[in-house]
Amino acid sequence: GGLVRTVKLPYPLAEALEKLRLETPRTVLDRGIRYEQHYNLPGGNNLSKSFSDASTRALGWSTGIHGLRHTYAQQRMRLLCQEFQKGSGLMGRDRALQIVSHEMGHLRPEITLVYLR
Repeated sequence: GGLVRTVKLPYPLAEALEKLRLETPRTVLDRGIRYEQHYNLPGGNNLSKSFSDASTRALGWSTGIHGLRHTYAQQRMRLLCQEFQKGSGLMGRDRALQIVSHEMGHLRPEITLVYLR
């Protein structure tokens, strides 16, 4: 149902995740997509609903878990553009967009532009 890729995790996080590994993967159906779940972690619609409910309780509002992707992309772009300005400034916005796109798992930087509105 989505892009599969390798990501780097800090060792303490990887160790914590491994404690949640299921002995036997289970099949999950979420939003019409069937996938194998290898860790005892919420995902899909359950995660989305839990996040929105918790955000609404704590803050009184929520843009949903997908809103985190928008916020991440926007803040990361600002940070990278500032860093490139401090340096040579030669790569600037295009390089920052390429980095953020990769971090978000997009195959094309143009997709990431949607998150920067």
